[in-house]
Amino acid sequence: MPPWGIWGLAWVGLAPVWIVATVNADKKGIGARFRQGFFWAACWGLGFYGWGLAWITGLHPLTWMGLSPVQSLAVALGAWFIVTVWGVVLVGAWGGIMAALITQEKSWLLELLMGVTLWCLLEGLWTRSPLWWTSYALTQSPGNLAILHWGQVSGPNTICGLLLLVNGMIAQAWKQSLTYPKRLKLWLLPILVWGITQGIGWLWLQTPLSPHNQAPLQIGLIQGNIPTRIKLTPRGINQALERYSQSYQSLVNQGADVVLTPEAAIPLVWPDPRLNELNHGIAEHQIPLWLGVFMPVPNQTNTLTQSLITLTGKTTPFSQFNKVKLVPLGEYIPEFLQGFISRLSTATSQLRPGTLDQQFQTPFGPAIVGICFDSAFSGVFRAQAQRGGQWIMTVANNDPYDATMMRQHQAQDILRAIETDRYGIRATNTGLSGVTDPHGHTLWLSDYREWQTYLAKIYLRQTQTLYVQYGDWLTPILVGLGGVWWLQTTLSKS
Repeated sequence: MPPWGIWGLAWVGLAPVWIVATVNADKKGIGARFRQGFFWAACWGLGFYGWGLAWITGLHPLTWMGLSPVQSLAVALGAWFIVTVWGVVLVGAWGGIMAALITQEKSWLLELLMGVTLWCLLEGLWTRSPLWWTSYALTQSPGNLAILHWGQVSGPNTICGLLLLVNGMIAQAWKQSLTYPKRLKLWLLPILVWGITQGIGWLWLQTPLSPHNQAPLQIGLIQGNIPTRIKLTPRGINQALERYSQSYQSLVNQGADVVLTPEAAIPLVWPDPRLNELNHGIAEHQIPLWLGVFMPVPNQTNTLTQSLITLTGKTTPFSQFNKVKLVPLGEYIPEFLQGFISRLSTATSQLRPGTLDQQFQTPFGPAIVGICFDSAFSGVFRAQAQRGGQWIMTVANNDPYDATMMRQHQAQDILRAIETDRYGIRATNTGLSGVTDPHGHTLWLSDYREWQTYLAKIYLRQTQTLYVQYGDWLTPILVGLGGVWWLQTTLSKS
């Protein structure tokens, strides 16, 4: 998983779990088989998710929500525990169901199909939860751009399926060699499949981008670097107003067609009078600004949206996009915790999530927008690309998290750019801001925790990948094939 860059381990790392979860399982009852598979898979998941998501403890402090430091630390550690357990349950369920359903009478090919299918099905279900972040496909980003191109076929589950396929073949080769020592040729199968998939992906990666018939869109990016600990204070707001106004002026002078700021770049509720001077500057230069602010929800007291708005110098925004996936505990309180948190916190405002049917219109055409946590949910980007979005813009705060989280966030955005075949630009508060082409190459990457600006040049695209057109069509097909085969085998033995 990013940022460690050891993507090759993902091709073999699940094979030992597959083996210990299912070996000799048919000699036990179904309940014992499930417990065996769940236990070993959960142990693997504890290490994978616990280590990979440790950065979430950087959520502390939450004093801006009205919590004391001790309460804030407890919430941050609790959040780490919850998201880790949520991942452990996914892997444990995969191992347990595999062990329960597979017996010696079943073909090893059926076991292989079921292992791949179950993982894709479970990840598909988990992406519908508010705690999703770490697809197994993320292990390949950004280091293995060749395999990431398979995401254009059916989204992240295509990559997961290939990873599980190779791991499963290794597991089957080992298990078969225990019974049939001379079947060494089975060890060649995972190597062959890996080589073919990498080769096809590499050819995909070498495909030239279609000729650009239009001039590039020059977008100025601002990384303001306003720490969260002061961001909501008068000092932080004044610093944000000064930095973003100054950076906007600098980028306009460099020839920017438009300027992009991070999520909640200026943490005020539009239309706050303190934003008037910035808006007057936009009107003077006639260069639009995409500004991250809070927007009031009409007819709802103390309810806001985390939004990106297009300012053209007029009194009302040209367009608005509301964040779809809010961060649990960080931006909203789940219902089952509302009573508890209300006794700890003095916070009065609440955030409302945006809807999946949004389309962000700009003076340059429709864009695809993701705000912070949205980056982990490929469906948010696919829906906008399907409706004509021509490039990706992601904005985020990313403070107070460390560089580990920032690298993972960048890796998510690389996945989204390749899946949709779009240029991607990202502006963050503290890092890492950047520019990505449709093949996933990073054209520019900012420094960590530095105030920076950059003038990016991108091209608008209207291609429609298989994934954009049809979504995750692969998983239902795998479920159908696996289900029919398993039932046929089970009934024929009864």
